[in-house]
Amino acid sequence: MPHYSCSAPGKGRLSLRRMLPAFIVFLVSIAAPVNSAVAQWSADAAIGVRALPGIVRQLSDVPPPVRDDPGAPSAPAVAGQLVLGTLATPAGYVGGGLATRWVATRLGASEDAARKAAYVGAYSGAAIATAATVEFLGRTGRVEGSFPATLGGAVAGELASWGVVELGRTLFRDSPDCNLFCNVLGASAFVLPSVGATVGHALSREWR
Repeated sequence: MPHYSCSAPGKGRLSLRRMLPAFIVFLVSIAAPVNSAVAQWSADAAIGVRALPGIVRQLSDVPPPVRDDPGAPSAPAVAGQLVLGTLATPAGYVGGGLATRWVATRLGASEDAARKAAYVGAYSGAAIATAATVEFLGRTGRVEGSFPATLGGAVAGELASWGVVELGRTLFRDSPDCNLFCNVLGASAFVLPSVGATVGHALSREWR
């Protein structure tokens, strides 16, 4: 009886040889997208690593946030500073003059020396009382002004008052009557120290 075989000798090996290149192509076709994605991710990661120092440097160069300016004081606060500061000016003038005269007399100064010292104490007391009142009224829970700047404004106001008084004496020395302008000059002598102190305080306001 003749013998039938499903495959000729060597036919199986020939089929595997023919299928091997196709199988390799199939594997390469599957691995190619994966390798491309990995390569792209690696490239992106490398770019990010190289850019990291520059990003850190840029963040470190960003200036810190600046606090908002406290702004100008309110109108009621300014009005209170002007009014009560004006009232404090003559009180400080009288109190400072009397206290300085008393101390000078106790120390054995002559009458003339005590009187001159009293003038210095009077103007000093007026400036300190005006500046302290204005600075106290302008201080809030979050904002305060500089007392030296406020005191400097009060002293500048006193100098302006002295100039106003001398101007009034020059203009109305021979006049028996004092007109409206004369009264305004006299009143401004008491108001100008408070005005100067208020301006000095407003210009020096800052956050606590």
